[in-house]
Amino acid sequence: MSARPPRTPPPGGLTAEDVFNRDGDISALIRVLNENDPSALAFTQPLLVLQGRAVPALATDAMVVQQRAGGQPVQYHSHPGADHRGVLDASFNDALAWVDTRFGR
Repeated sequence: MSARPPRTPPPGGLTAEDVFNRDGDISALIRVLNENDPSALAFTQPLLVLQGRAVPALATDAMVVQQRAGGQPVQYHSHPGADHRGVLDASFNDALAWVDTRFGR
């Protein structure tokens, strides 16, 4: 039987096992996730949604479908290669065009 190679520590030096207990109480995490679920939001103005990979697209897609079904105008742009910060750069032209259209530029 060969020995297992040593594990390379993840960034930050902590593994999921170091942070989470399999039998731990995750109710606070579930509460925060539920509070941040965009599908329950209601808007009264036209909406621009710029999606990267930081927020699960499934949740954003559901919110967009719900808003459109309620008659809310939604412009939706997905940038799947962009992280939470990178989506700002990736979507700059989308945002600028949307603002220009909204304010008649």
